[in-house]
Amino acid sequence: MGKLVKVHVEIPVDDYINMVLLVAKEEYPNLRQIVLEGVRKVFEKYGEDYFKELREENREIVENILKKAKIVERKRVRKWIVK
Repeated sequence: MGKLVKVHVEIPVDDYINMVLLVAKEEYPNLRQIVLEGVRKVFEKYGEDYFKELREENREIVENILKKAKIVERKRVRKWIVK
């Protein structure tokens, strides 16, 4: 997967409950997978060419993120077990 960035996002409680229930029913391995699938659907909507163009137009923003963002490497996989 490469480098990861931690992002704090607030979501409605009902959405969180639905996500947890999907994990509990083993439809998804973890909450992260649900979030990533949703993000990827948004990206697919626009296509790769759109983001290449945006990156070129906003090169300064991209460079700032790459320089200053605290990028973390995942050292171990955490499993969340619902009992």
